[in-house]
Amino acid sequence: MTEAKKASYEKEDIILNLMVPKEKRVIKDEIIIKKRLKQHFSKHYYILNKKVRRKIIHNGELFISFGIFIMLIASIIMFKFPETNIITSFLIVLLEPAGWFLFWEGLNLIIFESKKTEPELEFYRKMSNAKIIFSSY
Repeated sequence: MTEAKKASYEKEDIILNLMVPKEKRVIKDEIIIKKRLKQHFSKHYYILNKKVRRKIIHNGELFISFGIFIMLIASIIMFKFPETNIITSFLIVLLEPAGWFLFWEGLNLIIFESKKTEPELEFYRKMSNAKIIFSSY
């Protein structure tokens, strides 16, 4: 698998050459193996893209939304209750950093964390489209 990942970084069209002893080759089995390998790589591409990457982006969107909502609440408190007392001061001190944290953490998830899956996604995409060849030795 490591060699396949190295090769996938260098080339767009992958040819997976599987060497099998001449006396052990069975064409019927090779057809099944090719089909299952393609299914395997396609399945992992789908899982990584839909379940992992999309979940990271969705969580980022939720963080950003909650952050903006919390900052909005802090702003409403500041304008509705202009007189400063211990409770309003405490709420502002609590809500503003929480809102900014959620906002920036959401952006971090969307911009940086979702990009960390790209090399592996690219590998599974290339391998699911790879040409698989069985050779004798």
